[in-house]
Amino acid sequence: MISALGGIAKFFLILQSESNLIRNTIEDIASGSIQMTYFGWFAIWLTFYLIRIKKLSPKWYYHIVLTFILNLLFIDRTRPVWLLVVLLLIMLVTLNVKKINFFKFVAYGLFVAIFFVAMFNQIGNWVGKKNEDFKYGQTALPTFLQNAVFYCTSSYGYFDQVLKTENISEFSPDRTAYPLAKLSKSLSFRDQDVVAQINDFYDIPYSTNVGTFLEPFYRDGSYLYLIFGIIFYSFAFDYIGYLLLKSMSVFNHILWANLVFVNIIGFFTPKIGSTSIWLFVFIAIIFAKFVNKRRIHIEIKS
Repeated sequence: MISALGGIAKFFLILQSESNLIRNTIEDIASGSIQMTYFGWFAIWLTFYLIRIKKLSPKWYYHIVLTFILNLLFIDRTRPVWLLVVLLLIMLVTLNVKKINFFKFVAYGLFVAIFFVAMFNQIGNWVGKKNEDFKYGQTALPTFLQNAVFYCTSSYGYFDQVLKTENISEFSPDRTAYPLAKLSKSLSFRDQDVVAQINDFYDIPYSTNVGTFLEPFYRDGSYLYLIFGIIFYSFAFDYIGYLLLKSMSVFNHILWANLVFVNIIGFFTPKIGSTSIWLFVFIAIIFAKFVNKRRIHIEIKS
């Protein structure tokens, strides 16, 4: 990014004043180093987990903070939310609580929800997606809530528009199995180009390009594949998550937390075909099988 933007001094100047230019530059850069940053995500979660089960010194929190800050340089709202939600889930799975106080649980839940809405808005302002008066027409909502409400609801309208206007006649799992499609293309196992992950925009009436977790299933294989996607998300994810938690493996618990996040954000955008999730599945399988389990396992007491 520094090279593409004309040097380190210009990069930090743009970071302060026009950070959205960095985001646009990332979309035009083809670099394996961008995919390598996903190992940094896993390092954050693994370090936090090992601190929680007292396998590492709390001094390692410095590593977590530094890596998290560096990920903010990607000028993206999903990254910090993803990282923090998984950290929160790891904290929950490593708690040794015999009894849950319902009122404290609800209070903490409200606090977390307010925190993420506020963070979402602030990062949006930073990356150039600012709240503006009358951006969404006449509305009784205060300006600081308009973006949040739009992002919480627009995906349903987008998917409805996809169902109304797009007639899918072929099965091609480019979106739901994007990493495999890219790999097969790079190995010359297929001739046609892989469908881009960035969707076309629809005005519904406000421009958006996200359509819940159902959108890639429909576009990959019409209604039959869509039904499969609903069943898979509703039942297979639960069963896979149960097996991951039951395994008592640190790596499987991290994968479980990521699958929970995929479900949490499914109302808005699909993540099942993202390179990061497929990479985390691969990491969990490899490490859970070959790393000395006696050193990293923890018994979670009910």
